[in-house]
Amino acid sequence: MASPILVKVQVGENHISVDVDGRSFSTVFPKGFFEKYPEPVKRILAENLAFASTIHLPFLVGRDVVKYQMPKPSAKDLIEEGFKLSLPATAFLKFQKTSELLRRFSEFQYLFEEEDASEHILRQENLADLAVLLFSFGKDSLLTYALCREIGVKPVLVYVREPLTVRENYFKEKLSKRFFEEFGEEVLFIDNGLGALREPDKSLKERGWYGWELQLSQIGLMLLPIAYAENAKYLFFGNEKSCDEGFFDGEGFWCNPVYEQGSEWIFKFREIVKTL
Repeated sequence: MASPILVKVQVGENHISVDVDGRSFSTVFPKGFFEKYPEPVKRILAENLAFASTIHLPFLVGRDVVKYQMPKPSAKDLIEEGFKLSLPATAFLKFQKTSELLRRFSEFQYLFEEEDASEHILRQENLADLAVLLFSFGKDSLLTYALCREIGVKPVLVYVREPLTVRENYFKEKLSKRFFEEFGEEVLFIDNGLGALREPDKSLKERGWYGWELQLSQIGLMLLPIAYAENAKYLFFGNEKSCDEGFFDGEGFWCNPVYEQGSEWIFKFREIVKTL
């Protein structure tokens, strides 16, 4: 029997680190934000982010058991549901059968040191009319930024650097400087080293898809410490209505290539936030 994938979580001053089989991957927050997040909630956030960032690993490494040195995440069931509902899109994009991916997923085991999830009630009062906005400089995020200004909600702009999109990161950093010069708006950067756990592209024809299924949820979790530090009332993603569209695949499974960006999952992500 193959040895389990070993996952360990560590919380630093301004980062969350996840060790996978002895290799460390870190998400680093801009200075002054993660430090303000309450200590008990940091740990709960780290546990959920670690699970959401590693749930796909059995597909990649061919080992069916993941052993976590942490309690069961508070949003484990919702994270599993989101991943499962995204698998038809992964199957379609990888020219595989949805039924086969679902069968394999049903055989994976995720083991935790404690079955009782950590709990902590985080309350904030007198939230400000601010929105933490995932910002990519694309038309959707620019439109959402403009709407925020139109309705009197101050946007806090955040871009997440992914290690597998180095060229894109370079151009987005240049755009952020131009944006600041023109509009006086600073863009905050999160360095998501956990993104290195995703499947990379092997060629233009053979794209990597495993690990991208829950990208938006992972980023949403990363935005929470910034929202807390800013006392922000909202998290905005700026997804198009067309993100709700999909089709039935050859086996009859409903397939939405961007399921995580659709309204159904956004409402479920709200439930994940409530567990933190």
